[in-house]
Amino acid sequence: MATSDVGICNLALAHLGETSITGLTEGSAASNACNSMYDFIRRATLRKGTWNFATRTAALSLLDETAVDYTYVYSVPTKYLRAIGLHPVDSKKFFTMRGRKIYTNEAEAILEYIEDVTDPNLFDDVFTLALSFRLASALAIQITGNAQNAMAMLQQYEIVMAEAEAVDADEDHTDKLSQLGQGLLESRVY
Repeated sequence: MATSDVGICNLALAHLGETSITGLTEGSAASNACNSMYDFIRRATLRKGTWNFATRTAALSLLDETAVDYTYVYSVPTKYLRAIGLHPVDSKKFFTMRGRKIYTNEAEAILEYIEDVTDPNLFDDVFTLALSFRLASALAIQITGNAQNAMAMLQQYEIVMAEAEAVDADEDHTDKLSQLGQGLLESRVY
């Protein structure tokens, strides 16, 4: 798969049947369009999935701030894009996001989140493919003037995202293992 921003842009352009670019600032219409859209589309695609390569866990920094409806207010990590959950996992530990702050009643909150990963060498191949189709969809009208191309690329993006969710579910065994362990405990005869 592509291992650079330009490589991913070229993959998107190839989906559209367009000529490759050599850089994001070369001055061509395609490079200008890629340059203006790439980071936005990359972040949006990261936010859309629960990508293992971008999943992080961090103890949150408590802010000296109060809220009417929650006991604690925390700042999110610098490269935070989207919350997955708050730990320790307990059905009574709810939280809400307001701007770049987390409000909760959890005294020692640990956040599992999606980080803004910018290095394409770290991207999962399925993410790269999804990103390229989403970028192609965003570029289609600007570069080709064809709305049907945009819709076709968006459909391909949705197909890849569905496959990515299935793969991610297969790779996440934490719930399956805890459910299996719970089932074994419940079925055990003493």
